[in-house]
Amino acid sequence: MRYYLLAGLSILSAFNVQGKTLFGDVRLTEVQPTQGQADWAPNPEYKPLYPVSLARKGTAGCAIFKVTVNARGNTESVELLHSVPSKSLSRPGKKILRKWPWSAASGTAAQIEEKTVRLDFCLGGQSVDEAQALCKAQAALSCEA
Repeated sequence: MRYYLLAGLSILSAFNVQGKTLFGDVRLTEVQPTQGQADWAPNPEYKPLYPVSLARKGTAGCAIFKVTVNARGNTESVELLHSVPSKSLSRPGKKILRKWPWSAASGTAAQIEEKTVRLDFCLGGQSVDEAQALCKAQAALSCEA
């Protein structure tokens, strides 16, 4: 399966786990429809935090979801299509996407839209900038095992 990465939003978090500071980044990338064809775009002002449950376990990875956005711009349904590591990102990813607000693309009428999005969960680096750079690089890689 081939995915085209279009646009990414990145949110950073810092955790103190066992006396060590971990920097985490959650990045949303729209896969389909393409940015010019989409009726809804992710609201860049929404800032989800890196899931604490994943940070405590040191879990990082990526997940592809099918998301349905209703005519009011709210996430109506979320289905996991694929993730690495398998299944461990399903619950935290769904939780983030259910809360994600969407903004209508300019010049389009509000309607229901089915989207495919990718969430990257990244941990690492010695600073916020390093974590963000690591996640940007991870988002460019395939989300396959």
